[in-house]
Amino acid sequence: MRTSFFSKLFIIWYLLTGITGIQNVWAETIPAANDPGFERIDDGIKFIYSNYYGKRTDLQFVSWEPNHTTVQSIEKNGNDQDIIKFSTFDNQFIAFYSEETSGPNIKIETSSINCINIDIYLSEKIDELNIKLHAPSSKPVYGYTVSMDNVGSELLPDSWHTLRIPLSEFEYVTGTNQLEQINSIELTVVDKSDSSAKGQVTVYLDNIFSIKKRILLRHLSKLHLFQYVKVLMSKTFTAQNMEQGLVWNINNGVLRL
Repeated sequence: MRTSFFSKLFIIWYLLTGITGIQNVWAETIPAANDPGFERIDDGIKFIYSNYYGKRTDLQFVSWEPNHTTVQSIEKNGNDQDIIKFSTFDNQFIAFYSEETSGPNIKIETSSINCINIDIYLSEKIDELNIKLHAPSSKPVYGYTVSMDNVGSELLPDSWHTLRIPLSEFEYVTGTNQLEQINSIELTVVDKSDSSAKGQVTVYLDNIFSIKKRILLRHLSKLHLFQYVKVLMSKTFTAQNMEQGLVWNINNGVLRL
């Protein structure tokens, strides 16, 4: 039996709209990110974009990488929350301060924070995510590359991953002087296994904020705890330090003895 022209046209329309529908359904079925469990005022939360703490109105999404592919948008999930979406994600700046713009236009002072938090939801696994903190006016850049989330899991698809990183873990990349202010966060997919995830993965972001509160052990990742335990085990116990005692404190997001 021959298929009429209109039947063929209907089939093409159905396939095209069906594909789009699948994409929209995927976006709408994204669950809400977990409530981070901090008190906004008491814990010194400085929010950038969070459905729990607030969203800055001066955000700018830019990238200066060659062959940049990321497409940024704001999508609603199944809980009717607005979350940041990066399609064909490779590299993206989330800037929240510029010399040319006005209010709120407030830089984050590093002296007022201990930790950076980012929640991320992936359409497929990525090997690592490189996070850079940029200072205004092309001053210092500090970076950190994460391969596991806050509970030691790989960055796998179809679930939220909390990346909670002490500020002290970020290392100097370029520029001069110490990182005293932050006006943008740069995110880059690191494709170590040549899986072609860079430029193909779709990610959703929520709970981008900094924390002033002294971070408790339960708030740190297994990786960071392991590093701190190694520091403890490397200490030489002498009569002097046994007498003085080992004092544990968390300063700037780091356990110090």
